[in-house]
This record gives sequence, C-alpha cells and structure tokens, in this order.
Amino acid sequence: MFETIAILIVFFFLIVFGVSFYTLMQKSSFEKENEKNVQLKSVAIAQKVAYLPETDCAMIGIQIDNCFDVHKAKALQHIFQTDDTKQLAYFPILEYSTITLERIYPHTGEKVVVYNLTGERVRKIPTFYPIVLYNATSKTFDFGVLEVDVYGT
Repeated sequence: MFETIAILIVFFFLIVFGVSFYTLMQKSSFEKENEKNVQLKSVAIAQKVAYLPETDCAMIGIQIDNCFDVHKAKALQHIFQTDDTKQLAYFPILEYSTITLERIYPHTGEKVVVYNLTGERVRKIPTFYPIVLYNATSKTFDFGVLEVDVYGT
C-alpha cells in the first residue's frame, strides 16, 4: 500500500510539472505571436499612411508613389492639433500611433509630426519608410523618411 501511494505521489508530481511546463511554453509562444502581430500591424499602418489622399502629391493629375506634399502634411498636422474630433475620425485607420515625416536631404532636421495618439501606451514598434517630400512653393523634391511608431499593449 505504501508503494502504491508513493507511485501516485510521483505520478501527480509529474503531471503538475508537465502542465506547468506546457503553460510556460504556451505563454512564450503567445508572446512571440503577439509581437509578430504588432509588427505586421505597424507595417500595415505605414502602408496606409503612404497612400493617404490627404498628403499625396499629384502633378497634373498623375499621382507620384511614395511622395508626400509638405504643405498638405503641415495642414493635416494643424487640423489634428486643433480639433481632436478629426484625430478620432482617423483612429480606425491609424489606431494608436505616431506619424512623423522627416526631411533627410538636402535640408536635414525638419520634422513634421502629422498624427500623434498614443493612448498612454509606452511600448512602440517603429517602422521606417523612405519617401519623397514635395514642396509646392519652390517646386522641389527632397528625400525623407516616414516614421510610423505603432503603440502596442
């Protein structure tokens, strides 16, 4: 009888160890899958931003790919800063993210934060996208970077 009880105790310890090991592996797998989904969402939002009609630059009815009109972007920035309802109207598309246009060449350092809604989240996944910035006043094209920071849970 003592041997049977000892075998049952060892058996239950093995079951508890196996279940705890399995849950740790599932938790690790879930975290990796969640990280992958947030990164995919970051890329998807960057692609949506790249083709927003509010900031595209079209020359004589021809749309230029990966091109942002600087004046339109600054106007959109001003609208988002002055009217929170407009920013919330874009929430289904842009979600919790920060969208920044940065001029790299020839005039470095100029940044335009077009959209900024973090929802007090701190974990961010940055995505960088090379773009062309068009200045309609001087009719010049500059190289820039579109930075999309998507905030995850």
